[in-house]
Amino acid sequence: MLPLISILLLGYGLSLDVKNVAVAVVLEDSSAEAAELAASFQLSQYFQTRIVTSMHMAQELLLDRKVDSIIRINSDFARRLRFGDAQVQTIVHGTDANLARITEAYTQAAVGQWGTRRAAEGRGSSGTA
Repeated sequence: MLPLISILLLGYGLSLDVKNVAVAVVLEDSSAEAAELAASFQLSQYFQTRIVTSMHMAQELLLDRKVDSIIRINSDFARRLRFGDAQVQTIVHGTDANLARITEAYTQAAVGQWGTRRAAEGRGSSGTA
């Protein structure tokens, strides 16, 4: 009986997904591409996003534990995207190693989905997290 209860509980009642991870997105680039990428984080159910314009503001939020991670979109993001070497920097608070790994994986997935969407629309992308 116990194995059956465990299967039901783990299969239906317990979700191991982490949702609403508090992140600060540092939007240093004012291009449409950077804004679109930032919006993909805002629209995700996995992130609770705060858009900021400087690393200093994001670092304060991280140190005050108001966010668990910083996602930085550099000022040359659009230019580097055209050359195929755009990158997104992820900085995670390391006090909870499991949450840090999950946040990093979710960030990589969000950037990957954004790139896939752009490629499907014929706009291409080589952004990496």
